[in-house]
Amino acid sequence: MEWRPLEPVVTTVSYSGLTLKPTHPHAALLFLEYLHSKEGQQLIMKGGLWSPPEDIGSVEQKFKKSYIDEKYSIDEAEKKFAEWDKLMQQLFIRKR
Repeated sequence: MEWRPLEPVVTTVSYSGLTLKPTHPHAALLFLEYLHSKEGQQLIMKGGLWSPPEDIGSVEQKFKKSYIDEKYSIDEAEKKFAEWDKLMQQLFIRKR
């Protein structure tokens, strides 16, 4: 059995960044450069995550995505997540 996306797959953007004053700023910048490189993205995919660049990834990972960040403000997204979580709890989680 394999997972198949029901398009569009609702997703959100992931972020990477640095702290204000990293102990080793140049090493931190090199790590971010690696993280966003093709090699770094392929490593992330080996861990079970997907990569947004179209030139990276397998056919199974090519599906239409709908980004929550583009549709809702932070406040609206928090309200929506609370609504969706409540609905999921009601429909799929049994209370013992």
